[in-house]
Amino acid sequence: MSDTLQPTQLSIGGSLLVNYIMPLASSLLGRPVCIIDEAKITKLFVTNKEIESVFGPQDQILNMVSLSITETNKAKFTPLGRFFRELELRKGAELRLSVMKYVIAHPEIQKVQIKSPLVILGLFRSGTTLLHRLLAQDPKARAFKLWEMISVYDEANPPPTEETYENHQNIAKAEQILNLAWWLFPNFLSEYRESHYAAATEYDEEFSILLTQGCDPSTPRALAMLRNQPFMLQANLYMKRFFQMMLFGFPTRTHLVLKFPGRCDSLPAFVSVFPDARFVTINRDVRQVVPSATLLMYRSISNKLEANSVNACEFGEGALKHAVGMTRSLAAFRGLVAANNVKLMSNLGLDQSMKDHNVSPSQFIDIEYTDLISDPINVVHRIYSYFGMTVSEEFEAAMKMYLLENPNGKHVKSKVDANAMFGFTEDSIMAAFEE
Repeated sequence: MSDTLQPTQLSIGGSLLVNYIMPLASSLLGRPVCIIDEAKITKLFVTNKEIESVFGPQDQILNMVSLSITETNKAKFTPLGRFFRELELRKGAELRLSVMKYVIAHPEIQKVQIKSPLVILGLFRSGTTLLHRLLAQDPKARAFKLWEMISVYDEANPPPTEETYENHQNIAKAEQILNLAWWLFPNFLSEYRESHYAAATEYDEEFSILLTQGCDPSTPRALAMLRNQPFMLQANLYMKRFFQMMLFGFPTRTHLVLKFPGRCDSLPAFVSVFPDARFVTINRDVRQVVPSATLLMYRSISNKLEANSVNACEFGEGALKHAVGMTRSLAAFRGLVAANNVKLMSNLGLDQSMKDHNVSPSQFIDIEYTDLISDPINVVHRIYSYFGMTVSEEFEAAMKMYLLENPNGKHVKSKVDANAMFGFTEDSIMAAFEE
């Protein structure tokens, strides 16, 4: 086991940038390059009163952006890593503003109803991706592919509709973004995909939307903001407007399918915007989850790290604490639900007809990971039966085809011993959850 985490391999072009061009630029300028200018970037996220009349206050978003920049500038990242983070922020601000302007220019979007979305909960690497992509096969469902969530929309390039979905011009643009990452870091995507298969045309979690709100998984303090309910309330209102915009061209779809494991930490804020959501919680042995999830977290930032700058065991300890925190947050919220003690937070996204809604235990169903892996279609039938939904013949056939084309292990085949890498033992993991 290495004592420190290593960055992903750079391409020849990336090596030239990091080892020659950026140091030369620093020498000529007399200061480090790629230190992110907080004032300049934060300004890109400032909104006017017209926008806030639809999207609500944005002060927490600005706080998130400021915190992310401060932490990125302090982190043990390469100049290229900070450059990439600045690109993420700039692209996120551009995308966010394009969505806000489009929604305001088309007020009919705000009338789109979002009823009882299906929301998958569980720790990272607990089977949430498999279930998400299966539920997305329902012709009546609307889930989001990666290209939809990392694209700019405007009058010349409107959001997809049923007719334009398969050939939308943003698909190629999203693939260009992924190709840039591949050009600089030839192993980054392949290593990341060993933990979580991502592609422009694949269904993915809504964390990509959160990135447009300044959210940042790269540093512990910024990641902890996922537990900040005021921030997540403002982010969830943006998400609702985004969902309404993306549903507008799909009038036959009856429900959303959503998935983001980090949502376990912010359910009070989430139900304040989507109070009638239906939740599917996947339970998996934490001794299997934690090493795999930690490896995923490391791989998601491996293109930013300086060599030998992050202790592997300390990183693992932080990831373990985060997983424990997610588990406790979910348990605490379900305790509030059982006690009929969930208080909805006031916001522009809360439909007045739902302001007195009581979030009830009947909105939750628990699924075991072992059942999902052994008979995934049967698990979907159980979920639909529990919520009074019907699995159509078309949906059933689509699920069978998806499983045939994507057998277990086709994409995600990690070759790394994560327990050894991060210093985990089964006893140390269990002890953390039992404290």
